[in-house]
Amino acid sequence: MVMMILWGILSAQQGQRIAELAINDLDAYKRGNLNIEGLQGLAKLGSYGTHKNNCWRDLQTKLPKMHLPDPYQFMIPIQNKLLGCFKRPSFMLLPHELFSAIYEHYPDVWRSSVCPGGYHFEFHLFRFLQDFHVVAT
Repeated sequence: MVMMILWGILSAQQGQRIAELAINDLDAYKRGNLNIEGLQGLAKLGSYGTHKNNCWRDLQTKLPKMHLPDPYQFMIPIQNKLLGCFKRPSFMLLPHELFSAIYEHYPDVWRSSVCPGGYHFEFHLFRFLQDFHVVAT
């Protein structure tokens, strides 16, 4: 790992954090509290590293499918003294689409993070927002 830090593959902070987590895992292993299934799953990625180009694909197949909207792309004009004026693409998740996806696909997250007050709060929030909507006025 030191060589990875020296060659710039890992930052010193990443190397320190990985080493700290490894020590914590060794301590948990000594106590008999370590579940190594997750670590074994990471080690198996890309046929144990034989096919490194498949590691990301293998990891994605193990993760749950995310139900979030695609980001909205728009062009931002940029002014530069040397390069002049040009446009660059930028991306963002539109809030109404994000909230809709959270409400529909992740109801526990909606109840705990977005609307912790329950249905009563949801209804009043909806009415409050409806008062300011362009179509409603």
